[in-house]
Amino acid sequence: MPPRPPQFIEPARLADEAETISGKLGIEGMQRLQALVSEPEAQVEYTLSFARDERGFIVISGEFATVLTLRCQRCLEPLPVSLQKAIRIGWVTGVEDVRRLPADLEPMLAPGTRIALKDLIEEEILLGLPMAPVHAGQECPATRLMQALKEKKDNPFAVLKDMKLNKE
Repeated sequence: MPPRPPQFIEPARLADEAETISGKLGIEGMQRLQALVSEPEAQVEYTLSFARDERGFIVISGEFATVLTLRCQRCLEPLPVSLQKAIRIGWVTGVEDVRRLPADLEPMLAPGTRIALKDLIEEEILLGLPMAPVHAGQECPATRLMQALKEKKDNPFAVLKDMKLNKE
C-alpha cells in the first residue's frame, strides 16, 4: 500500500532539505473543485520538488495529472477533461517578495509556515481548468441537435403566404 500523502507540508523545511514528494490524492475535501465536478471520486497524481533558488526564494516545482468529469457548457452533459500541468511556484511571505520574484515563477503568498497539501494541489487544478469546458465539435449532443434544427427550414409563415395568394 502506497504511503499516505502528508496532510500539511512545510515548504521552507522541505526546500532546505531539497525534498521531493509524490503520490496520489483524492479530490474529496477540495470544496471549490467539488462544486465544479460531476464525479467527486477523481484522483490526482502529483510530484512536487522543493528547493531554494540563488536569491533564497523557496521554489516548488513539479506537475500534476488527473481526469475530471465536468459539465459541457453547451449541452450540460458529463465531459471528461484530462489535465496535466507543470507547476512552478515561488513561495513568498509578502507583497515586496512578489515584486522581486523571478518572472518564471507563479507567486503564492504563504499563509504561514505550512500549507495543506490539498489546498496547494486544488489551487493548481483550478488554475488549469478550461474557462468553459465543451465537447469537441461534432461530439457534443447540442451541436448535433442544432444541425438537425438548421436542416429543417420550414417557414411557419408559408401558410399565410398561400392564403394571401388565394384571396387575390
